[in-house]
Amino acid sequence: MGADPLEAGQEIRIPSGERDVAIGAVSGGDTWSFSAAGKWSTGFVRCGPDGYRNFLFDALEFAPRVPGAARLKLMGKFQDEPDSAAFPIGAGCTQTFARSGELVVFANDQADGYADNRGAVTLTAAPGGIAPAPVEDGGVSGAWTRFRDAFSRTRGIPVIAAFVLGVSWILVFMQQGQDLVRGIGEDDFLQYPSGLLQIAFAVTLLFLAIQAWSWSRIIIDSNYGADRADWRPRQLLIWTPRILGALPFAATAWALWRNPARNTWFVLALIGVGLIFFIFVIKRQDIQSGLRRRAAARGMARHFDLIQRYWVIFAWRWRASRWLSRRCGRPGSAPWAAPRSSSSASASSFPLS
Repeated sequence: MGADPLEAGQEIRIPSGERDVAIGAVSGGDTWSFSAAGKWSTGFVRCGPDGYRNFLFDALEFAPRVPGAARLKLMGKFQDEPDSAAFPIGAGCTQTFARSGELVVFANDQADGYADNRGAVTLTAAPGGIAPAPVEDGGVSGAWTRFRDAFSRTRGIPVIAAFVLGVSWILVFMQQGQDLVRGIGEDDFLQYPSGLLQIAFAVTLLFLAIQAWSWSRIIIDSNYGADRADWRPRQLLIWTPRILGALPFAATAWALWRNPARNTWFVLALIGVGLIFFIFVIKRQDIQSGLRRRAAARGMARHFDLIQRYWVIFAWRWRASRWLSRRCGRPGSAPWAAPRSSSSASASSFPLS
């Protein structure tokens, strides 16, 4: 026996604690308009049918049933379809269906996260309706509107950019930074402990680049979702984290090259590491997809998914330890802050921690 057809104008209560709520069947080619109102909650978070964003969960990749969509956002799909085929309803949408079938709706939560959900929204369906056309926002006014919206939704990135630009400015133009770079650049890699100091400097630079790139990308993914086709302005959002990640290498290489007693091989080595890192972040999705397929083939997909979570936890613990060391009056000393020759004595006085 088939499902009852979807009734026009009927108000349907959608509890947030139920995994799927059947609302009726539709026919192929039909167009329906949906609207939803009300409040529901999970834990201490209360929101409407448009859902909410959780930066911590996004950073740790605790994905809901439909990754990229807001948490607790009202979603719809055919009952026999996977969650990945769901379409967003939120507070309202218009949808034309390519085939017939029974519709179910749900709050977009983790598959095992419905136990602590409370509340419900009310869904109303009406036949017909016209999906909203794309907003024409060309010209200078439209570009400014898109830029202002992007700036508002990525407020953490200017802070990251200011920090990276500040470090780069210090290394290139300030005397303390130039002394530090000169002290590192004049070292002989084959002479102990000079080689270790250069390795430590390069590793620290790589860590800064990874932090600048990864946190910028996480902020964008958390606010715009994982589907880059929905990002506006797309190229700005794609390239900003990449440029921030490459900037420390470019600034340090420039500072080393401007040094009168420059160590050419060390400059080239840093440029090489920076290029490898830059190519990696550009090709990251292709590399990640290939590694994920290999991990799934070997039954290690879950271990692969934990890598991002462990990286975020490690980064937070490192930052927390640095903050605590400062608060307790025990700042960590940089490995290159040891006494040096007279040509680089002032480098040891540069406040790195």
